[in-house]
Amino acid sequence: MKKLIAIALLSATAIPAYAAVGDGTFYVGADVGQAKASGNVTTGANDTSNTAYGLSVGYQFNRNWAAELGYTDFGTLDYGAAAGGGNSKTNAVSLSALGIWPLDNGFSLLGKLGVAGTSVDYSPALGGGSTNRRTGAVVGLGGQYNFTTAFGVRVAYDRFWVGSSSNNTDGSLNLLTAGVVYRF
Repeated sequence: MKKLIAIALLSATAIPAYAAVGDGTFYVGADVGQAKASGNVTTGANDTSNTAYGLSVGYQFNRNWAAELGYTDFGTLDYGAAAGGGNSKTNAVSLSALGIWPLDNGFSLLGKLGVAGTSVDYSPALGGGSTNRRTGAVVGLGGQYNFTTAFGVRVAYDRFWVGSSSNNTDGSLNLLTAGVVYRF
């Protein structure tokens, strides 16, 4: 009987603890993925896709709601001679509310709605340059799998609005990422 209890206890600790994240949990995250630009912001660009990365810190109020502060670097778009040459670099700082729908066995679906301050820095080949800043919406959908109550992986699709319609640099950046989340 003692052997049976010992085996049961060892088995219970060897199986991942599927996350039952409690109230009041801070977390940090990092992700990498693909950004794709669309709209006027891409006029003259040689390629509208680039590798993007992001960092986030958040607070999960309960099993269904969290607030998240994030930084995203969308990479650089290069422009051809027809557009004057040069490049543009885009980044964003966002504050979002996350709706979390817990499923079975550590899986959750995520919905994001927030506001982002974006910055598009243009560097023409002939010198000069400009920076266009915009405060706009960010929306997203995703999923998360929690290996333990502290560690999980996340995939997400987010959309940021960038640029300015007053100078024809408006557009959107669509972001598909995979990353990790650590709760403490």
